[in-house]
Amino acid sequence: MMILSPEPIAAITAGAENLLTASPKEVWLAGAANPVVDIDLGVDRAVDTVFLGFTSAGPAVQWRIIAGAGGAGPELQPQQLATAADAISGRPHMLSLLAAPVMVRHIRLQLTAPAGLMAGVVMVGQRFVAAHERGSGRQLRDSSVKEDLPDGGFAIVEGVVRASLKWRFVGLSDAARRRLWSLAYRRGETRPVLVIEEPDSEAAGADERIHYGLFDRFDAYERADPNDNAWALSMTEWV
Repeated sequence: MMILSPEPIAAITAGAENLLTASPKEVWLAGAANPVVDIDLGVDRAVDTVFLGFTSAGPAVQWRIIAGAGGAGPELQPQQLATAADAISGRPHMLSLLAAPVMVRHIRLQLTAPAGLMAGVVMVGQRFVAAHERGSGRQLRDSSVKEDLPDGGFAIVEGVVRASLKWRFVGLSDAARRRLWSLAYRRGETRPVLVIEEPDSEAAGADERIHYGLFDRFDAYERADPNDNAWALSMTEWV
């Protein structure tokens, strides 16, 4: 399991400010083909994960990530396909997991895409990775409202279907526990996080393992001794 608590972004390409709002429904619309998004973190920060979520990217869209103001620095990710070919969502995500953290202030996302590309969220930062106990996982939540009708049918008010995830970390080292506590303390239940199930897996379903949303429960941290501890968290997707 991977959790990303994003670094604050000081400035972004003019016109792309909607990428910095929490709601993925407030979108950035690229006015021209092959758009560029420049991100300024304000100061050098450790970054190993870049996320551009809730996009309208088709299977042929590619992206490249470059460091430095105006894309003048080293390449962080070579040009590659931006989304999973088997994405089931109509708004697939772009996710780049760098091999190691780099200290960087300016990041350029260079997209090979037609005009009209849309995206809802951008996040960059350093990921937390830990194994969770088997048995933890996801379930679906449907916000629709349905009511039985006398004729045997249903009255339905359409909502959305989204995932809710719960996982239980066990055997955390002191360093991992402190880092997870810091992450949870800074995000609380009202600041978005990114959760990726099986981030190293190359199996099908890569897009559906990416979840953007809010923490909604923190169980009490349990610790019998340094090597016997557990902490359960849960989150719900924002769609």
